[in-house]
Amino acid sequence: MIVLKLISIAFVVTKLNDVVDTMNEMLKGWKRALNVLLSKFNCLMCVSFWFTLFYTFDFPLACLMALIGFLVDNHLLKIKL
Repeated sequence: MIVLKLISIAFVVTKLNDVVDTMNEMLKGWKRALNVLLSKFNCLMCVSFWFTLFYTFDFPLACLMALIGFLVDNHLLKIKL
């Protein structure tokens, strides 16, 4: 379990540029902040990370949920049965 948490933290850290860009966009005004927030609700990785972080306040668990959300969104949902 520790290995999964470390891998998921590394995954979120590599996506840190997206978080910084998002925060910079949100600081430009409330209308832009609302647009940025609404655009992030269609990303399963983002929603699973922030929801888990706000619900449990456990950063490694939130990173793990973001990794699982990324895998589901980018791999499992694209499989055609």
